[in-house]
Amino acid sequence: MSDPDLPQLSGEQCASYRDDGFVFLPDLVSRADIARIRDELGGLCRLTRDEVILENDGRTVRSVMNPQAFSDPFERFVRHPALLGPVGSFWSARSTCSSA
Repeated sequence: MSDPDLPQLSGEQCASYRDDGFVFLPDLVSRADIARIRDELGGLCRLTRDEVILENDGRTVRSVMNPQAFSDPFERFVRHPALLGPVGSFWSARSTCSSA
């Protein structure tokens, strides 16, 4: 279900997602929010945790799995209203994204 007060994907954006597997939404989240989450990610990459996956060299971070489970900034970010609206487009009965 989607919230009608949150931004939704257009039919063209949904088609792009279906065709390409992603949709690019410039300026969806403020630069300040992005800067905060990038700073947090830098700190998470320095942690020694099972969720921080390294390349074979043992130093280069390949991935940080589920950062929202152990990082308050990421926990808030994954619930950011600007992200929830477009994601909700896939569950909205009235959205072209919900049709296959």
